[in-house]
Amino acid sequence: GIVLSSTGAVIPGNMETLYKLTASASFLEMVGTLLVEFILTLTDAILMLHAHRYFSREQADGTPFTGHGADQIRRLGVLMIVLPAVAAILAGVMYGVFGLTQIDTADFGNGTSAAMGIMLILGSLIIRYGAELEANKDAR
Repeated sequence: GIVLSSTGAVIPGNMETLYKLTASASFLEMVGTLLVEFILTLTDAILMLHAHRYFSREQADGTPFTGHGADQIRRLGVLMIVLPAVAAILAGVMYGVFGLTQIDTADFGNGTSAAMGIMLILGSLIIRYGAELEANKDAR
């Protein structure tokens, strides 16, 4: 990690990012780069939290085929599309505010996340249909 001499704070990071920061970056560039990394990491953490909530609920229910599970999967799909796009916009703003010129440390691509979000939304339709079949089977 980097130890900031002014505060003594230790900041963890991967070697490539840390090398770029220490090689030729000013303090503001380092702060901007770390804020961008924080935004992207926070986005991933929010998505992981929602996925964890879904899987915890699924395990408690004993089946993925519930109406609530379908709603959670659909919500996760929408978040997989929206949150990375918002994070990319915020990261772009940070690059503009801090005058950063290298965008090598951040991945602004949203294609994989959008595709996964669409698959989750479609999967939620299958889960909802399965929940309706389960309900019809129990009603007989």
